[in-house]
Amino acid sequence: MQNNLVLTTPQELQTLITDAVNVAVRQISLPQKIDSLPEFLTIQEAAAFLNLAVPTLYSMVNRGDISYIKKAKKLYFLRENLSMFLLSGQRETKKSIIKKSLKLKKNNEITQI
Repeated sequence: MQNNLVLTTPQELQTLITDAVNVAVRQISLPQKIDSLPEFLTIQEAAAFLNLAVPTLYSMVNRGDISYIKKAKKLYFLRENLSMFLLSGQRETKKSIIKKSLKLKKNNEITQI
């Protein structure tokens, strides 16, 4: 068995390590290919995303409360639509409501002058 020894100075070793780390970081940080197709979720995945039971989601579909796609007797949901559905239930804080009402009151006073 042959032993191959490489002699380097500490500075050369540090340069080799730094170069290797820089190459690895560049490879990791390369932009990943972004899939331009929308992400479709099954009923089970959509229920998990919304933190609901599957029967609850079926009821919401039946009532027309939520957007869905039906193809070949199966239901699919767009993740983007589910996010918008969640955001539509967002409620304002009392502070933001008061701020808006004060702003409207001020605007009405200005237009009445």
